[in-house]
Amino acid sequence: VVIGSLDGGLKIPLLLGIAGVKAYLVVYFYMHLKTDSRIFALVLIVPLFVALVSMLFVLITPHNG
Repeated sequence: VVIGSLDGGLKIPLLLGIAGVKAYLVVYFYMHLKTDSRIFALVLIVPLFVALVSMLFVLITPHNG
């Protein structure tokens, strides 16, 4: 609630950071990646990395229009 009432450009990065931490905790504890084989973590991390690189590529590509 406090972060939602902030003004300026700091609100979005803070909210994205909180969402990232929450997603990590859900995957680590509730999806049991903490105790499972590391291959399952690799199966999760590799496509996530590819998606992140793809999104960054789209964001830095100049748009003509």
